[in-house]
Order: sequence, then C-alpha cells, then structure tokens
Amino acid sequence: MIETLLGHVRRSETKISISSLAIVLLVFLFSSLAWADNQVAWRQAGLDIEVGVASIREGLLFPVEVVFVRTSLKRTRVSVVRAAEFGRKTTTAKEMCKERNALACINANFFDENHDPLGLVVQNGNRFKRPHTGGKTLTGIFLLSRKGPAIVHRRDVDRLAILEGVQAGPRLVVGGKIAPGTSDSESSSRRSGVCIDQQGRLVLFAVSAQFFGVSFGSLAPLLTSPSVQCQDALNLDGGGSTQLFVSRDLPGAVDGFQGVDIPGRDTVPVVLALIPVKPVG
Repeated sequence: MIETLLGHVRRSETKISISSLAIVLLVFLFSSLAWADNQVAWRQAGLDIEVGVASIREGLLFPVEVVFVRTSLKRTRVSVVRAAEFGRKTTTAKEMCKERNALACINANFFDENHDPLGLVVQNGNRFKRPHTGGKTLTGIFLLSRKGPAIVHRRDVDRLAILEGVQAGPRLVVGGKIAPGTSDSESSSRRSGVCIDQQGRLVLFAVSAQFFGVSFGSLAPLLTSPSVQCQDALNLDGGGSTQLFVSRDLPGAVDGFQGVDIPGRDTVPVVLALIPVKPVG
C-alpha cells in the first residue's frame, strides 16, 4: 500500500515537474522572442499623407499595433498647438486638431500635476516654456527652423532659431542608429513619438492598444527597420497621454479612408499638428 502511494506520488511529481518545465520553456521562448515584423505596411491616405501599421509582440502578450503617419512636408507644415489657445489647460489631440483645421495631431510634451507642459514649448517663434535642463529623460527637442525639422539634444537648442518646438525624451534613434541604452529598456507602456527619416520626411507614431504597450527595446528596431528608416527619433509623452488623430477629410483622401483615431486616457496640454499648405509653384 505504501509502495503504491509512493509510486503515485512520484508519478505526480514527475507530471508536475514536466508541466513546470514546459511552462518555464514557453515563458523563456516567448520572452526571448519579443518581435516586430519589421515591416510597416504603408498606404496612401491623402495628398502627402501616408498611414502605416506594424505589429510588435513582447513575451506572452498579444501583438500590439503601432500606427505611423508620414509626410514629406511638401503639402503640409508642422505646428505646435496648445490647449491654452482655446481657454483650457488640457484637451484631446482630436479636439485641438478640429479647432485648428489640422490634418493630423499627436500628443507632445510631458506635463506636471497642474497640467503645465514640461520643457520647451515654442509656437510660431514665440517661446512659452523654457528648456528643461535636468534629469535623463527630457533630453531631446523636436523643432522646426527655416532649414526644416530636426531632433536635437537639449544642449544644442539655444544656438538655433526655432519656429516651432517641443521637448520630450528620451531620444530613441540618433544618426540612424538606436540610441545607447535604448535596447536595455524592458518596461512596456503605450508609446508615441516623432521621427525624421533618412529622406527628411516627418513620421508620427503611436501604439494603438489601450492597455498593452511595448518597450523601447522592441520599438527602436522597428523605427530603424528598412520600412521606416528613422534618422532621428524622439519619444513623446506616453501611457495614458498617447493619442493620435488623422482626419478622414484629408485633401485628396483616397476612397475608403476613414481616418485614424487613437484616443488617450488623459487630456494633454500640447500637440504637434500637421497643417495643410498650398504647394509652391
């Protein structure tokens, strides 16, 4: 009887050990294979506006979609839009887009508990907030000068004549290469950001999932992949602030384009907007 019970216990322990081993192997397999398909499927949405989607999966999580908006800035210009223009501390990217008749908007600066934006804010040449000089996060500045858009380190900003600018961070891609330390980041969150690709085009991107996110270590390889080719990329405020809106009423909108609406869980004080302009000549 005792031998029978011991045999049963040993068999049970063996089953448990095999099951535990299988689970450990699966967790290791999936956690070590955080992947992106590394290909963004681009589609023309309107004149000088393309929209693309790619998937990233980390660990055992479901795939997360990252949505991209790309423009050559030949028929659009980038502008900073502030909620304060409309008598509010914060509002949504969608509402600011509609107020300004913009084509697309994405959240920009981080902000404090009083909803004041952190770091540099320049709109139409007017400086509303000075650069933030401390810490290791808000190290990058997206700006527009007469030479065009650029993403620079905050220490270089005072040497430039800025027409539009916001400060955020960290920088994810510098000079076409993943920024040092980026690949070490394993914490996942909803993300949004801005990139200038190797052809000088402006690219906005945001994670579309409401609750799941990605790490910088998984996102950065997608940004430098052949289908995106970021020369420089800057992380914008993420988490509940992540939001991206693209109007369905784009100039030259293709048949069937319904726009893009990735809502945030929080309202925001500042967005980057794409404004339509008439072509030269």
